[in-house]
Amino acid sequence: MRGVLPAVAVLGLGAAEPRAASIGTTENTQYVGVWTDEQVRPEGSGPALLNLPPGWLTGDAAVVIAPGGPWDPGQRDVLVAALLDSGAAVLELNEPRAGPRAAAIRADLAAAYRTLRETYGAGLLVALGTGEGGEA
Repeated sequence: MRGVLPAVAVLGLGAAEPRAASIGTTENTQYVGVWTDEQVRPEGSGPALLNLPPGWLTGDAAVVIAPGGPWDPGQRDVLVAALLDSGAAVLELNEPRAGPRAAAIRADLAAAYRTLRETYGAGLLVALGTGEGGEA
């Protein structure tokens, strides 16, 4: 009976090892609502969604997903999961505030960059989008 107890303890330790999230999923991602800037906050809209992958640190890359164009079904989710898998944070912006749409998207992107750099300490910053969001 003495040999059984240590074996059970060793098996229990092996089961407690941390495991990486499944590739291509947003498992273990932290989600944070972010107001980017008072001047560009749309009336009646919620905050942008910041997706932080496990282990993301100050100085790591961040990607802003701009609104403004349609995505193929599931394409945006696959893109966000791939970016998180690579260790980049992802900030998903809401539709822009009132005014000329292209100018509003550019203003929202600039506010997102400032917020990611100044508040979260992001390093490399990249913006992706389709349609008007891609042009901005």
